[in-house]
Order: sequence, then C-alpha cells, then structure tokens
Amino acid sequence: MGKLLDDHSKYVAQAKAKGVNFITLRCPICNKEIETRRGIDNAVWDSLATCPHCESIYLKITDGGKATAEII
Repeated sequence: MGKLLDDHSKYVAQAKAKGVNFITLRCPICNKEIETRRGIDNAVWDSLATCPHCESIYLKITDGGKATAEII
C-alpha cells in the first residue's frame, strides 16, 4: 500500500469512528472506488482531489448523498 492510500485509509477510519458519513465514487482515471465525506443536502461542493490509488488529480463534485468525479 502506498503512503497516500495508507494515509487516506487512516483518515477515513478515524472520521468514521467519530460518526462522519462517507459515500463512494470512482476515480475517473483508474476506476477504483474512493470514499469521500457525504455532502450536505441541497449543497453542491466541488474541489480538486487526488486519487489515493493512482495519485491522479480529478474534479470531485459532491451533492448531498452522491458524488461524481471528472477528468480535468
């Protein structure tokens, strides 16, 4: 496991232990699943993100309980 994937896994585990809700999306480059924080209902968030698997940068859009990823 690479350092980025290891760090991401630790972050997700710690946040889940505190009750944070996560959803999954697929990396648009390597197609592997990524867990991300669930957004607030009726609030669209977008951000640049890094895939913990292939380390590619992509655009992540979270809208409440769903998330999508796009190649930039």
